[in-house]
Amino acid sequence: MGFKKVFPILAVLLFSVATACMKEPEPALDTTSVNAYFASVELIKKKLTPEQNEQFIEALKFIVTSDDSLEDPVKALADLADFGSGAHTMKTLNGKTFDGIIELARSKKVQWRKLKREKIEEVEAEIAEIEKKRAEYNESREVLSTLTLEGLRYYWELIPDANMSMPMIEMTLTNKSGSDISELTLQGVVTTPDRAEPWIDASYITKVPGGLKDGKTRHLKLLAPPGMEWGQVPEELRGREDTTLEMKILNARKSDGELLAYDFTLKDRQRMAQLNSERFGLEQELNKEMPF
Repeated sequence: MGFKKVFPILAVLLFSVATACMKEPEPALDTTSVNAYFASVELIKKKLTPEQNEQFIEALKFIVTSDDSLEDPVKALADLADFGSGAHTMKTLNGKTFDGIIELARSKKVQWRKLKREKIEEVEAEIAEIEKKRAEYNESREVLSTLTLEGLRYYWELIPDANMSMPMIEMTLTNKSGSDISELTLQGVVTTPDRAEPWIDASYITKVPGGLKDGKTRHLKLLAPPGMEWGQVPEELRGREDTTLEMKILNARKSDGELLAYDFTLKDRQRMAQLNSERFGLEQELNKEMPF
């Protein structure tokens, strides 16, 4: 076969190979303007399968906010184009093809998950501290049982200096705590036989005059605290002799100013609940499936 006959065949073959090698460029995001951005999004979506389209939208959503709160991340990103992080994101996305957007989302996901794990570790560390405090509280509560109250009375007595009757509290306190006691935090309940609801159900703090040494017992006669429920006694209770007083020791303060038992407050309980809820939410986010 002569060269003249072979040349046309070779030319056709070379043209076919060149044409096959010349792929149409993948459409990419153009974020130089809002109109160009929306047009480029549509060009990319036309080339995608339904599965890829879902990946594309979810990847954009994650790049914009890292959560599922956006129904239309394409529009949201355009709305943020001129503001702070939105402008930076638009610049980063410029020229990105579908594959480039997926790669960017995956890279951000790695960092996002790292930050979530670090946050979980912080939350768990705080939970551990509060759990330790609660354990110490539960253990230290046992020492309060070494303080006992007997002979509890609530009644009214004429105070000459004040020239009026005032509510009084009497009790006999025995201290076997191993420490000298200077102050009591008490929860008191005052009832009468003719009433189902207590007249008073409130806590208060009272000094132990002169303190009470370990191993000692003392009879205390104290004015009922004037504030809160104790100082707002209904007139019907005034002068009654059929009252019953119950007292529970919530805590005590030693002579050196330290609390006898560790305190675990309502604020601690609320914080524990908040942290557990936060940890659950973080774990749910960390474990959610993403299509990219």
